[in-house]
Amino acid sequence: MKIPVILTALCLFAACKPVNFAARNQLSIEERANAVATLHRNAAAYSSGDLKALRSTLDEESPDLESAMEQAEAQIAQFEPNIGVRGARVVSESPRKVVIRYEGTIEFRRTGKQSVMDAESILLRTKTGWAIASTRFLSLPR
Repeated sequence: MKIPVILTALCLFAACKPVNFAARNQLSIEERANAVATLHRNAAAYSSGDLKALRSTLDEESPDLESAMEQAEAQIAQFEPNIGVRGARVVSESPRKVVIRYEGTIEFRRTGKQSVMDAESILLRTKTGWAIASTRFLSLPR
């Protein structure tokens, strides 16, 4: 009875991919915290209307950078938003890219309306730190 169990275990073990325990988490806790801090800096810049600071949090190599900045400028002028980031968690990571899910809060100071939505941002490592490459909203405002 022991031989079939041992042979089965050896066959199953041989089919497993090797695990590199040293590289299990690609990024250090500090690097993850720096990526989340970029999201917070982006929200603070958007909330204060500081377009230069806002631009510094975005990926300079993005083909949509100029249109994103134009949209941000128009939204800031029209709504005076106050943006927040809560519950950020890393869902995917590599040495050059991190995907973070979070709850985004938006208060429109001109209208008094508030919204909460789930979002996911992709951040890329740049020469100066992390930069937001894209953001997509996973839920409608609630």
